[in-house]
Formats: sequence, C-alpha cells, structure tokens
Amino acid sequence: ASGIAPRRAIYAVLRSSIRAGARGAEVRISGKTRGARAKTMKFRTGFIIRSGNAVQQFVKSAISSVNLKQGVVGVRVTFMMPGPKDGSDLPDRILMHEDREKQRINYEKRQKRMNRDRDRDNGMDKSVDNLNKVMDEKFKDDNEDLNKGQDIKVEEVEMKEGDNNDNE
Repeated sequence: ASGIAPRRAIYAVLRSSIRAGARGAEVRISGKTRGARAKTMKFRTGFIIRSGNAVQQFVKSAISSVNLKQGVVGVRVTFMMPGPKDGSDLPDRILMHEDREKQRINYEKRQKRMNRDRDRDNGMDKSVDNLNKVMDEKFKDDNEDLNKGQDIKVEEVEMKEGDNNDNE
C-alpha cells in the first residue's frame, strides 16, 4: 500500500488552507477509502456560509475524482475566501462606525503579520544571503585587522623537568 492515509492528507489540506488565510474549509471524501464499504467522510474547520447570494461571492468549491484499484473516490473541497474573521464584509453583518475603525486597524495589523510570515517562509534564501553578507563583513573586519599588523600574540612557556602537574 503506497501513498498517504486519507485522514492525514485531509488534515494537512485543512491546516494549510487556514494558514493561507481562508476563513473556513471543508473536505468531503466519498468512496472506498478503508474497507470494502463505501462511505463519506466530512472534515471541517473555521466558518463557511451555506446559503444566500453571498455564497457565490465568498465560497469557492471544487470536485474531483480519483480512480483507484478498488473503485472511484470522490473529493469535494470548499473554502470560504480570505477576509476579516468576524465576517464584517458579509452583507448581513452590521457594525457601528467605531467598531468598523477598530476592525480596520486590526485587519491591517493582521495583514502585516501575515505578509511578514509569508515573506519569512518564502524568503529563506534571502535570510541565508543576509547571513552570508553579515559573515563576510565580520570576516572582512577580521582580515583587515590582521593586515594592519595586529597579530595574535602567543606566549611560549618553557617547562622545566620536574614541573609536571600530572599527578593532580
């Protein structure tokens, strides 16, 4: 049996979608995943709206099927698109003016943090380059000091016979 267990794969998809900014996610898998009987498994996290005109604007869904040896397995993935976690951009949500300003500030902070995290994850090469630059500058300074004649002084100590301190 090769591949990855269905539950493990589904939980990985849910985690990555929420980390990417989705407000909610659902994965449904139907078919013979384990055993001879077909069944449907649903896995959900976050918040997803189910009805109204806003579904067309805020919810995206995709269906795919996989042909396996024991039969066809269907997969349906549904995401609630990124936005404020409190749903203030939804048409049925009403906020007072003060709440809207506070929410805008929090949303901007969250976006900065998410962008910083994304840049950190995507910019591993940049951090390595920055580290290389810092190391080059450090060693460059050390080399300049050596070139100026500031060599490290090493004292030589002569030991006489009988000065062995091995028996301590």
